[in-house]
Amino acid sequence: MAHTRNARDEDAEILSRFDTLMPDIETRDVIVEVRQQFQDFAHEVIVGTAPGSRERSLALTALEESMHWTNKAIARHGVRQ
Repeated sequence: MAHTRNARDEDAEILSRFDTLMPDIETRDVIVEVRQQFQDFAHEVIVGTAPGSRERSLALTALEESMHWTNKAIARHGVRQ
């Protein structure tokens, strides 16, 4: 039998996915540091080694997406101890 979700569960999921996250100062500092590390990696590894191409552009986009999800996880769940 297929699992059906009720409207309350679906509403909670939508709120969780699209709610504005307001991390505290310490968490924001970590997010800024993480962003800098991703930027450094992009400069040093991707731009520093791969010639301008579709593949390099895709690598930068994938790294950007990875940074987004990393920072969202930190903002939502806090910094891993």
